[in-house]
Amino acid sequence: MSKQTRNILIAVVGVFLAAAVISIIMSVSSEKDAHNIAGQAAKSETAITVNGVELPAYEFKDDTYTLADNLIYFGISVEPDEDGKVLNITANQDGIPEGMSIEESIIRMQDDPDVYFPDYVTCINGEQISSWAVDGGTLIPRAALSKLGTEVYDESSGTYSYMFGDYGKAPENPPVPTAPELTSPEASADTAVSSTQQPAATAVPAVTKEAKIIVLDPGHGKSSGEMSAEEKAEYGWVNNGDGWGEWRHFKYGTSSPDCEGDGCSHRVTPNGACWYPIGNGDRDTEPAINLNNCLAAKAYLEQMGYIVRLTRTTNDENPSITRRLTYCYPNNDTSQQPDADIFLCVHSNAGGGSGSAYIELEGPYDQPTTLGSSEAYTDAGNTLGRYINEEIGANTALGTNSPIGGEPELIAFCKCPVICGYMEIGFFDDPSDLEILNSSSDAIGRSIAVGVDRFVREYMG
Repeated sequence: MSKQTRNILIAVVGVFLAAAVISIIMSVSSEKDAHNIAGQAAKSETAITVNGVELPAYEFKDDTYTLADNLIYFGISVEPDEDGKVLNITANQDGIPEGMSIEESIIRMQDDPDVYFPDYVTCINGEQISSWAVDGGTLIPRAALSKLGTEVYDESSGTYSYMFGDYGKAPENPPVPTAPELTSPEASADTAVSSTQQPAATAVPAVTKEAKIIVLDPGHGKSSGEMSAEEKAEYGWVNNGDGWGEWRHFKYGTSSPDCEGDGCSHRVTPNGACWYPIGNGDRDTEPAINLNNCLAAKAYLEQMGYIVRLTRTTNDENPSITRRLTYCYPNNDTSQQPDADIFLCVHSNAGGGSGSAYIELEGPYDQPTTLGSSEAYTDAGNTLGRYINEEIGANTALGTNSPIGGEPELIAFCKCPVICGYMEIGFFDDPSDLEILNSSSDAIGRSIAVGVDRFVREYMG
């Protein structure tokens, strides 16, 4: 055997040994990853471009994602810290890697890739965002790209376009932004808002008669134990002889007469009834958080040209849900047709956990609504909740969770005459979430407003 032939055989054997080792490692890794898998992503119909280059987009858990790893081609640094515990994505870097063709170098994952719970956190410019791990790198929400540059949305093509610095190539005919620039309210809701203080919106445009009306409902309020019987009656609570509360349903097909335990669907929460006692809604920390978030959202929505109604403006109020829903009508007159477009319940969660979510409508609902059918009412409310939750996940340090199911019988769902969304933003009994909730109500309020505006433009047309 010649020396050359022997060297070739040694090289071939070495390749086979290396392949065997890699196969064993991948087998062990796959077995380990199987316990950490969160699901599978799918290709998205949503188009995302950065500096005129289209990036692959993926749908996962009701949100649209793209690979953070592709951002290096647009002057963005994507680097883990020394311990591998934080993936830092940083804007305003000096150019793109040399010698690379962007279109040819973009990473494109296989169809329906596996998605894993990451063992690291992802931050953009030092601010934590939601993310998922995949074999090709890290998935980040589409909306998070707005932290790195400007965003415009072309409704006709369904394309989100982003511009990062001076890198790459700009679109030849960039679409005109459909939403105005927002400025933080002068009286930021990041600071504690007193029972009478409301943040003042800046540069509020003139409202036209076509402006949409948004009802914001800051959940809960004054403790029932601190309310007199006169106050309870004033705020729409009723006494059924056993105590104060309200009825969960209207009678079949109506928008005002309470069921009083009969003539309704009888669909109730587990261990619940048509009757909802006032004390069930008592909260301590949550009412102020909900109000601050709504005050900030109101200021931003008014900048966008919306008309906003608040169901309560202080923490000394606690209207019944039925009373809160009267804000869907002109001058709270339920004998007229509802004139509001959206009723949005804003709450914070508790009971163990962290992150933001929305509660799913599941139907059927039999009260008359402006949507015309239970199916349309359900789909609209869930889409509204999803859009807002995406914005909260992209623009705050709160993570996002899957929709909360199993609670379709909430009073607001069963009685609301217009599109109804229900947010559970963070867990106020989680110290980390509570710190974010107390310091980021301005960012949360802005996310609510942007989510509402996106819903109006994309869903309502």
